[in-house]
Amino acid sequence: MQIEDARAAMLIYKRYKKEWESSIKKHAKFSKKLRNKHKNKSVYKQAAESNAPATS
Repeated sequence: MQIEDARAAMLIYKRYKKEWESSIKKHAKFSKKLRNKHKNKSVYKQAAESNAPATS
């Protein structure tokens, strides 16, 4: 039974490989862009806080 499951999974993968791989690449690019966006926001926020005048 496990061999049949593995074969079926491989056939499905081979059939949709191009679509699946491109989807994964798009998701990875989006995730990287999102991480960089959040990273840049925190850097700008820290810079703004360090340049803010001290209040008492």
